Amino acid sequence: MKDCTNCFFAENPFSECAKTFTGVTVFFSKDDKWVNIVQVGGTAGTIGLHFVSATVVGLFIGYWLDDFFGTKPWLIMIFFLLGIVSGFKMVYEDFRRLQRREEARKKDQMSSLKQDDGKSGGND
Repeated sequence: MKDCTNCFFAENPFSECAKTFTGVTVFFSKDDKWVNIVQVGGTAGTIGLHFVSATVVGLFIGYWLDDFFGTKPWLIMIFFLLGIVSGFKMVYEDFRRLQRREEARKKDQMSSLKQDDGKSGGND
């Protein structure tokens, strides 16, 4: 085990001392379980944020334009609907990004299994 007495791992949370420190080792598992959970959770949070923010931005733009041109409530309704459509578009893109990430992870997992099978096949 590495001597961590002179290491201040707060400056580098990914140092060897931080990895072996009690309570932190959970986040550095070999199967990257926590990394996958954080990535999926981050993407799920982003999906909700994208949908709400696009709708609110569309509403504010429509309100400002209606106030500027004096066409209430038409531009509010139009930009509100455009905000909802753009929110759905961003949610769709986030789902596609998540799907591509999952497909790449499965592909890497399958290729590592094939490599393991090829190495152990000659040792029997």
